[in-house]
Amino acid sequence: RGRPNSASFAVLFSVYATFKTVQFNNRQQEVIKSQAKLNELLLD
Repeated sequence: RGRPNSASFAVLFSVYATFKTVQFNNRQQEVIKSQAKLNELLLD
């Protein structure tokens, strides 16, 4: 029973990483959408 901290830290880190990934994906979707709108404006 030396280090119970490492396991809980791993769980916390994976939750944090998942959250960051979701955030990043959402931001990328926004960028893709705005680029598509820009392309439409330029092509019209």
